[in-house]
Amino acid sequence: MKLAVTFKTLSVLALASLMFVGCGSDNEAANPGIAHEIVDSISTTVARNLNEAELATTTPLDPDQPEEVKMITEIADVQLVGSKLYGVFNGGVVVYNFEDKTYAVIPAGEKLNAVALHEEKVYVGGDNLYTVNDSVLEAVEEDFEGVITDLYSYGYRLMVGTESGLYSTGIFGDELLFDGIEVSAMAADESGLWVGTRGEGLYRWDGEEFQKRYLRRDTSLFDIVNTLDFNHRHLYMGTPNGFHIFNGGSWQTLTNLDGLPADNVTDVDASQWVVYLSTDGGVISYFNGDFIPVNKLEETCATALAVEGRKVIAATDYDGIIMKSGSVVKTIVPADAGMNFNILSLIP
Repeated sequence: MKLAVTFKTLSVLALASLMFVGCGSDNEAANPGIAHEIVDSISTTVARNLNEAELATTTPLDPDQPEEVKMITEIADVQLVGSKLYGVFNGGVVVYNFEDKTYAVIPAGEKLNAVALHEEKVYVGGDNLYTVNDSVLEAVEEDFEGVITDLYSYGYRLMVGTESGLYSTGIFGDELLFDGIEVSAMAADESGLWVGTRGEGLYRWDGEEFQKRYLRRDTSLFDIVNTLDFNHRHLYMGTPNGFHIFNGGSWQTLTNLDGLPADNVTDVDASQWVVYLSTDGGVISYFNGDFIPVNKLEETCATALAVEGRKVIAATDYDGIIMKSGSVVKTIVPADAGMNFNILSLIP
């Protein structure tokens, strides 16, 4: 018999500890048509959170469950799909439902590194490739060498980056496109695919050939690529050396000397006009040439970002998943959520 427990209230101290964990803040751009002005106080935020805080209906874990699935740690990637957020971590997938404010976890028995929506299916990858089918993980038959490090939907192809190369899978089967590279990030522009690597630099694929891209003034600057995104005819790239923007003709490099909290940029979300970045020094926005710290996330060390409307979602290594919605900041998936989550299923 399963015992369901629903948490209806949180104490002020407990909530505050959830709100301000991490290394967090959102300043949105001054243009009111694009970014919204924040005028709330901390006390108002705490009061709102006390009214809104309601953790998921949960099922306690079997005490014999492996320790690694009891904590939501090392969240590597997140994907918004309709009313749900999928996050992959060191042990499985966590799924947060915005409609009823509940979360559930699907253990994978391995560290998952990437998640992507492709042809209306959610794929996740680690040692193996899976689809998330409602409440279960279903293994996908594939022939990829190396641990999966990144996934990207590109037309009819699901691009699968691994520690050993770049593959595609689709209606024509699996194909090795680029051997001998460790893929770390991918982003499509209007006519090609950008591929970032860990140690081998930045490449662009035109559908037939890969061309390496670099700066003549510093050919090693793009050696390690943490993240890529493309929008409004600009490529945005995060590396351990700063934030880089390509407008189709020239590159611009921005570092802590230009207002970045830290040079190591871990993720970029350019889905809107305001670009959001996570760094070792906190979350920051970029618009019209200006960096503005994200209010109440300016000290949050995020490993992955997702932005939709006024929602800024920051996933972390050890502090769970934090969401800023308008002026309200709260932890939607605590790091210890694994101690009391709905355990779902894995289908081999």
